[in-house]
Amino acid sequence: MTKLIKTTKTNHKKPTNMKKTLTLLSLLLFVSLFTMASSENDVVIGSWEFSNPQVPWEFNKGFINFMEGEDEAHSGEIEFHTGQKVPMNQVDIDGSFVSFGMDIAGSVVNADCMVEGSTMTCDITTMQGPMQITATRVTEEQE
Repeated sequence: MTKLIKTTKTNHKKPTNMKKTLTLLSLLLFVSLFTMASSENDVVIGSWEFSNPQVPWEFNKGFINFMEGEDEAHSGEIEFHTGQKVPMNQVDIDGSFVSFGMDIAGSVVNADCMVEGSTMTCDITTMQGPMQITATRVTEEQE
């Protein structure tokens, strides 16, 4: 009878340990999926240097800056070489794709960009017509 009781006590502990293990594994899976989703957007977050000879001098080069805010909201700005900063509207980052809009000197500008490695290619739509620009990721050494 003593062996039966010990066996019964041992059997009761196994499901409890198994539940704890399954709960822990489920939690780790959830955290890793969340981390992977946010790290997909990290390919866009940061500064990108661009130049565009098709536009007036004051807008032809500078930096495209993307930031991640609270609640996974994204924001950004264009910082022209003259020091002027223009905030972006409706920044939408989905993996290596980003779209945004902005108002530059009273003109609405929309951009759809794709990141491949350290290069970002953007299709820009303006009142003057479409154009394409290429930007290069700014590394910590360049800052």
